[in-house]
Amino acid sequence: MMPPMPVLIGLLGPLALRVNGREVPLGPPRRRAVLGYLACRAGSTTTRHDVVDAVWGERAPTSVVGNLHTHVSELRRALGTGADDGARGLLRTVGSGYLLDVPEDAVDALRFQRLLGEADRAGRDGERSRALDTWRAAFALWRGTPLADVDAPYAEAERTRLDRLRVVAAERFTEALLASGERAEALAVVTPVSDEHPLDQRLAALRVRALAAGERRGEAAAHFRRTRDLVIAELGIDPDPVLRRAHAELLVAERVPATDRTAVTRLPDAPAGFTGRETELRTLEDRCARAGHERLTVCVVGGPPAVGKTSFALRLAHRVRGHFPDGAHFLPMDGSAAGLGPREAILAVLDAVGGGPDPVPDDLDELVGAYRSRLAGRKVLLVLDDARGVGQIRPLLPTGSGSMVLVTSGSRLSGLSARDGALRVSLGPLPDDEALGLIGALIGEPRDDAERAAVTELVGLCAGHPLALRLAAEGVLAARPCGLPDFLSGLRDGRNGLRVLDAVRAGGGLIKALTRPLRDLGPDPAELLALLSAQPCTTLTAPAAAALAGWEVLRTRRALDALADGYLADWGPRGRYRLEGWSRCYSALHAEGAFTDDVPRQAELRLVAWYARAVRVARSLVDGRAPTGDDADAVPFAGPAEALDWSTLERDNLVLLARRAAELGAEDAARALERGVR
Repeated sequence: MMPPMPVLIGLLGPLALRVNGREVPLGPPRRRAVLGYLACRAGSTTTRHDVVDAVWGERAPTSVVGNLHTHVSELRRALGTGADDGARGLLRTVGSGYLLDVPEDAVDALRFQRLLGEADRAGRDGERSRALDTWRAAFALWRGTPLADVDAPYAEAERTRLDRLRVVAAERFTEALLASGERAEALAVVTPVSDEHPLDQRLAALRVRALAAGERRGEAAAHFRRTRDLVIAELGIDPDPVLRRAHAELLVAERVPATDRTAVTRLPDAPAGFTGRETELRTLEDRCARAGHERLTVCVVGGPPAVGKTSFALRLAHRVRGHFPDGAHFLPMDGSAAGLGPREAILAVLDAVGGGPDPVPDDLDELVGAYRSRLAGRKVLLVLDDARGVGQIRPLLPTGSGSMVLVTSGSRLSGLSARDGALRVSLGPLPDDEALGLIGALIGEPRDDAERAAVTELVGLCAGHPLALRLAAEGVLAARPCGLPDFLSGLRDGRNGLRVLDAVRAGGGLIKALTRPLRDLGPDPAELLALLSAQPCTTLTAPAAAALAGWEVLRTRRALDALADGYLADWGPRGRYRLEGWSRCYSALHAEGAFTDDVPRQAELRLVAWYARAVRVARSLVDGRAPTGDDADAVPFAGPAEALDWSTLERDNLVLLARRAAELGAEDAARALERGVR
C-alpha cells in the first residue's frame, strides 16, 4: 500500500488542499483560482501571462502582477514551503512562469485520468476484476461539480472537460459492470450521470439495459420513450442507433409486459412549432384519403440529415390517423446495421395489437405470414422511422387495402418505388419564405430594413435547415441585447458557423445529427466525400471527380452514386453531381484528421491539372486545331460544339479553380484556367 501523499489537491468538487493529512484554508477566491489553474497543469511550467489570462481574464487590474506574486507567496506557505522559496519546493518560479511540482497522484483530477487509462488497459487484457476495482477507485475521487467554488475564466472550460471525461468513464464502467453481471451497481453508476445529461443517448441506452437486466422492464421502456421524445422535441432529430438498439433488445430479448404493449409503438406527440411543408403534407394527405379504396399505400419521405424527416412524418401521422381506425404505430428502424430488424419490428407490432403467434416461429417467413394474417382486414398506419434499406421494410408491408406505411429514410429506397409503387417525397431545406416564417415565429418579426436584411442573411447561413434555424433563433435570443448582429458574425465562417450553432444547446446535437450518416458510408464514398469537401467546386462531373481522387471513372461514379443515394450529394443535369454548401461544411468537419495535410493538397493539384488540360483541349478544338502532346488523350470532346458547351457550363468552376491553382503555386495551370474564363 502506498504511503499517504504529503500534499493532496482536490479539483473534483470544491477546491481543496490537504497537507500532511490536514485541510489547509486557501484564503480569497483569486488565490483559490490560481491554485486550481496551476493544479490543472501540475508538472508543466505555466507563464505568468497565461495565469493572469486564466484567472482574471479581461477584468485584470493594473496591479495584477503584484497581486499574483502575493497569491503565489501565500500558496507557497500553504504548501509548506517559505513564501520566498521560489527556486525550490513545490511551487517554483521557472523563468517568467510557475511550476507546481507535485506527483500526478497528488491532484485528484490527474489521478482520475490515470486510473481511467489503467482500467481500459486492464479490460483489454481480460483482467475484468482489476478493471472494475480501478473504475471504482476512479469514481470514488469525485466529490461533486469540479472546481465548484472557483469563478474564473478557465474554470467553466475545465469543468466541461472533466465532466465529459466522467461521462465517458461512466459509460465504460457501466458496460463493464453489465458484462460482469453487476446489474445493481451498473444502474447506480449510470443513473445520476444520465439524470445530469438527459440528451446523452449512449447513457440513456445503458440505463435502459441496466434496468432491463434488473428485471425492471417497464421502467426501461418508460425511460426509452422519455429520452426518445425529449430528443425529438429538443433536437428535432431521430434517436441514435445505440439507443434504438437497446430498445430493440428490450422488445425481443426481454419482451415488454402486456400492460405496456400499446405504449411501445404509440405515436410520439406531434412536434411543437412545426412550420411549412404544406405542399408535401397535402400531397400525402390526399393519398391517405384514397387508401381505403386502393391496395396498400406506401410513402417514402427522404432527405439529407437534420432536414426534419421525422418531424414531418409525425406531423402527417397525427393529421391522418383518423383514416386508420385500427391503430397507428411508430417503429424506430434506426438507419444503421445495428438497428431494428424485420423480426424485431414485427414482434413489436404484434405485441401492440395482440394475438401474435405462440410460440413465436423461428422462421422469418412464417412470422411474416402470421403478421400479415393478423393485420388482414385492418386499417392501420405504420410509421417506419429512419429505415436503412428495402430489405428492412418489405417484410413489414401488410397485404390487402386500407393500410398505409409511411417510411422515413436518409436513403432514396428506389426499390420500393419500382416494385411496390411507393410514392416518394424528398424534403430539402425549407424555402426562403417558410424559413423566414419559422424565424419570425421564434424571435419575432423584423422591425426595420436592417433587421430584415440580417434575418434574411441568417436564413441563408442556416441553408434552410429546420434544426439549424431553431438553434439560431435560440442563439439570437440568448445573445440579447446585442442579439442578431453579434450572433451572425460567428456564423459567417462555414465550419466555425456549424460549431457556433452546435454550442447553442448543452450537449450539442447539430453536428452529431449532420455527420451521423457519414459513419455508415463505405470506404470509397467516405474517402471521396472527404476529398470533395476540400476543393472549392460545388458541381463536378464523374471524370473531374476521378481526377481529384486519382481513381478510374467507373469507380468514382459508383462512389458518387452512393453519396447521391444517401442525400450527401445530388444528381444534376448533364452528368454533373452537386455537393451543397452545408454538405461540404459538415463533411469537412467529419474528415478532419482523416488525411495528412498533403493528401487534400495533392488531390486539388490533380483536379486543377485535369481542368487545365481540358481547357487547352477545348480551346484547340474551338480554334480548329487538333490537341497535341499529353493533351491529345486528356479529355475527349466529340467536336468543337461540345468543347464550347463544356467551357460555358464549367465557367464558374474555372474561375474558382484558377484562383485555387494560384494559391497552390500551380502557376501554369492557373494561367491555363484564366485563359479558359476569357
